Amino acid sequence: MPKLPRVKAEEVIRALERLGFEQVRQRGSHVIMKKQLNVTDENQEKLQEIIEIGYVV
Repeated sequence: MPKLPRVKAEEVIRALERLGFEQVRQRGSHVIMKKQLNVTDENQEKLQEIIEIGYVV
């Protein structure tokens, strides 16, 4: 299996922002990003449940 290319943190942050993530906070070089997902059921009715996904860069 070939090695993965190195990617700059700026590129990762930009890609995550394009996917809907928002930067919540930063401490030093660690950036915390989150995205909220609204859950729908089979009838496409919006439920009260909201899921948060977190990511550390």
